[in-house]
Amino acid sequence: MNMKKNIYINKYIIKPKGFSIIEFMVASLLSMIILIAVGSGYFAARKVNDVAIARLNAQQDIRNVSNMIVYDARMAGGFGCFNLSNLNVAKNITVATDWSGLNNKDIRNLHEYLFSGTKGADNAVELSEGVKTISQSDFASVVTGIPGGFVAQSDALVFQYGEGTAAVADLAATRDELTIHQNDDATVATLVDNSPVVVSTCNTLSLYVIKRPNSGNVFKLGPKSQGLLPEAIMAPEVRHEVSLTRYIVNIYVVGRPNGGELGLYRIRFGNNAWEAPQLLLSGINKMNILYGYVNGCPGIDPTVNSELPAASAPEETFTFTEQPLTTDMARPLASIRLRLNGNNLAAEGQTMTNAASRESAGNVYIYNIDANVRGGNRCANR
Repeated sequence: MNMKKNIYINKYIIKPKGFSIIEFMVASLLSMIILIAVGSGYFAARKVNDVAIARLNAQQDIRNVSNMIVYDARMAGGFGCFNLSNLNVAKNITVATDWSGLNNKDIRNLHEYLFSGTKGADNAVELSEGVKTISQSDFASVVTGIPGGFVAQSDALVFQYGEGTAAVADLAATRDELTIHQNDDATVATLVDNSPVVVSTCNTLSLYVIKRPNSGNVFKLGPKSQGLLPEAIMAPEVRHEVSLTRYIVNIYVVGRPNGGELGLYRIRFGNNAWEAPQLLLSGINKMNILYGYVNGCPGIDPTVNSELPAASAPEETFTFTEQPLTTDMARPLASIRLRLNGNNLAAEGQTMTNAASRESAGNVYIYNIDANVRGGNRCANR
C-alpha cells in the first residue's frame, strides 16, 4: 500500500516586528503635540479661573463700597428724630450750640457750603443736610491729625450723622448731666472721655464733648464753654424725644497714606480723633462727585402749581451737577452720584496690565454709585 507522504508547509511566517525610525519620530511628535495641548489648556484654564476670581473679588468690593456709601447717605444729617434737612428757624427747628468752639480735628470747622447762618457765627451749620465735599487742594489743611498722614488725589465726600439710639432717662437740673437707660444702646456704651456726642429732640440739636463718670449710664457734658443744655431740650413736654447719639463723620476720598497703596479710602472720625484710613478699593485713581437735585416738584419748584393734587402733579426729575448748588432750604441736595475711574477697574489692580492679552477680559465695569440723601427729595413727602 502506497502511502502518500504529507508535506506540511508553514504558510504563516512570523516576521520580525518593531518601529522604524520614521514611525518612532512621528509617534514622538504626536505625543509632544498632545502634551503641549493638554498643558496649554490647563494653564489657559488656570488663567481664566484666576481672572474670574479676581473679577468676582473686585465686584464684591464694589458692592461693599456701594452699600457703605448708600448707608451713610441715608443716615446723613440724622441725629435721633432730628434731621438737618428740616432746619427751619421760623418753626424753631434749630441747632442750639456753637459747633465752631470745639477742636479743629473734626469736620465741624470746615469752611464754605454753610447750610444756614453766617460763616464763623454761632448760628452756622457747616454741612449741608449732613453731606459736604472738600476740594483736593483744601484737604490737607482742613482734615488734620490722620494717623500716618494721608495725601488726597481727589475731592473728598463727607457724611455726618448720629450713631446709636440711646433714649435719655433723666436730665440733671444743672443741665450738664444726663442718664440713659441701662444697657439701652451698645454704640453709646463704647463712648469714652472726650467723645463728641449729640443730645437732641425732634426740633433741637446740641453738640458736646462728654466726660464719663464711673457709672456706665451717666454722662457729664463738658466743657462748660460749650454751654448747658438748652431749655428747648429740658422742657418736660419733649422729654420723651430726647436722645443721645455718637457724633460720626465718614470721609470717602481717593488718595494714598504715607507709604501706602493708591485707592479709594474711608476715613472715620470716632472718639474725638481720626481713625487710620481704610482701603476700600485698590486701583482707583479718580473719583468724580455729582450732586443731584429734584426738579418739577409741587411746593418746591415755583414753576409748578403747588395746589395740584398729587395724582395729577407732574413727575419730578433729577438734575446732576458737577458743583453743589447754593444751599437752598426749598431745594436741598437729594442725591449723590459717584463715578470711579471712568467706570472701569482692572480686576487685579495694576498687575493686570502685565498681561495685555487678558487686560480687557479682566477689567470690571463700575456702575455709577447713586445714593439718596435722607430728607433730600421733598417730592417724596408731598
